[in-house]
Amino acid sequence: EGKANKIQSKCKNGFSIDPADSTKCICPQGKYITNGKCEDCASGRYTDQVDQTKCKYPGAGKRATTDKKSQTECAAGTFAATNNVARTACAYPAAGHYANSSKSQTVCPAGKWASGNTTARTSCTNASKGYYVAYAGRWYQDSCPAGKYQDATGQVDCKFPSAGKYANSSTSQTQCAQGTWAGTNNVARTACANPDAGKYAASTAMGPVSYT
Repeated sequence: EGKANKIQSKCKNGFSIDPADSTKCICPQGKYITNGKCEDCASGRYTDQVDQTKCKYPGAGKRATTDKKSQTECAAGTFAATNNVARTACAYPAAGHYANSSKSQTVCPAGKWASGNTTARTSCTNASKGYYVAYAGRWYQDSCPAGKYQDATGQVDCKFPSAGKYANSSTSQTQCAQGTWAGTNNVARTACANPDAGKYAASTAMGPVSYT
């Protein structure tokens, strides 16, 4: 015990007794030797071995641990693209992006979206029914315009109602009432048409015909 105390008294300037050999002083993990002193690594850097003369940067896809003694993988949905930057945390993906790799973020494809840049995510969100996402990298979804609808998720556009139908809901189309009509399938409409005077709608999907 007296010998250990004597050694410890010699271990100055941040050095400490080697756990494997009580007769030696070492600069432990999490520190480095500079100007004869053993000092803590800067935040975001680390040393995983003793008696090092410089601290390491975490590799791509990793961050330095808070004790500065090692590096660890980025958490799911976060990333770190570079290997020469000090960091104690990995980055969240930007709006319109997701991170399914610890080393990079990826643009959300058309039909999907992702809002905010303070949330870990490994995928993007499908556009909801009644909405669409026309372009990649979007952080919002657009609602279907009046007279069009979308009854599926993850779509890049909304649908025109079919001939004989109309869309007064953003998520579905409705059959024209008897006596009204809608003859085309590439026009947005929220209602079907009444036939002109002197004509009638023989079919909801055909134009009106004259009485004979």
